[in-house]
Amino acid sequence: MKKEFVSNEASEKSDKRFTKQGKIIISLIVVVIIAVFVLIGVVLTKDGESHDESRSEPQTTKTSEKAQSEQVKAPVIDLATIGMNTVHEAPVPDPPDAWGDYSLSDHWAGQLRVFNHSDQPSEPQGKDGANWVSSANGCGSVTYLITFKAVNEKAKLHAQLANFPGETVSEGTMRDGWMLFTNCITPGFSLKEISGASTLSDVAYDVYEYTQSSVAQPVGTPAASSLPEESSYEAPVAEPTFVECVDGLTTMAIFSDGSQRPSDRCVEQHQQALKGERWCGGMYAPPEADHDEFVALCGREPLYE
Repeated sequence: MKKEFVSNEASEKSDKRFTKQGKIIISLIVVVIIAVFVLIGVVLTKDGESHDESRSEPQTTKTSEKAQSEQVKAPVIDLATIGMNTVHEAPVPDPPDAWGDYSLSDHWAGQLRVFNHSDQPSEPQGKDGANWVSSANGCGSVTYLITFKAVNEKAKLHAQLANFPGETVSEGTMRDGWMLFTNCITPGFSLKEISGASTLSDVAYDVYEYTQSSVAQPVGTPAASSLPEESSYEAPVAEPTFVECVDGLTTMAIFSDGSQRPSDRCVEQHQQALKGERWCGGMYAPPEADHDEFVALCGREPLYE
């Protein structure tokens, strides 16, 4: 009996020892599992952050590129080197306050509408919303810089400049561009082509008016009289001389310095050109037309009604 009791007691102690060891093992397993889950969570979090950074970097680059492109300024174009009465495609120049012998005197903006299959060009508005008015005299005393753009991205405009008799002197097809011309020219826009279902487009434009001003300093001004004695005398600068009239359609003349300006010597030729437009444009000669003058001007015998 005593041996059995001792045996049972030893068995109970052994069971308790194994039970305690089992609890320790289970606890260790739980700790390991928790550690594994924590490690997985940390790895996934870092991986997600790296993916977010990689996704955000291109977007930042694109945003910065867009900002840089928006900050690109208009090109600097010396209008004094540009031919007068001409139409140009973009890029559009930044309008200067002055160029050559001209100073900015006014500016206005507006919109006009052009339609598909319309042969008649639409003219921008003049000052204060009035109709555009061109002149037949004093050509070049005022010049205009117009920048324009079709509002519809799928539209292409036909931009043109016409002289006083209505003849096209310059034209071009583009979505946006600019034109430089004198006060004897009329600008116009029409819709050249458009894709999609739309049949019209608005044209946004800005008009910059420049007035001719004298940049030469007259003799005897304070600036001239304040020169040092050794250089107080300077030979007067020779005024440019008349070379020829540009054409009979205007009073503009070419001078020896290469400039173009109105000249009284071209008035008679201009008047003859206007008379030729009236006399020679139709089948019949006007009643007041002299026979010999009509033949000399039109190159044919007059036919009176």
